[in-house]
Amino acid sequence: MENIIIQKASPVIPGPPGDTQILFTGEPPEKISLNDLKKFFDAEAETLVGALVRILPGGTLDRVIAKLLMNYASLLVVPRKETP
Repeated sequence: MENIIIQKASPVIPGPPGDTQILFTGEPPEKISLNDLKKFFDAEAETLVGALVRILPGGTLDRVIAKLLMNYASLLVVPRKETP
């Protein structure tokens, strides 16, 4: 198992954010409808985003968002065919 340690945010609201451990384990259900699979992924994403927003310092969160977008930007590019 890989352990990744990231610093949490300083307290801005009453009480510091508690230590949070995120475990990536298991796999998505195999025998599930496409609609239920979409709901599953949406719920997983919502949980992860909620934890990251609550725990990470703003500067780290900003950079995580930027790096995720940079990693997936090529998937958003529509290839153009040059016209002669």
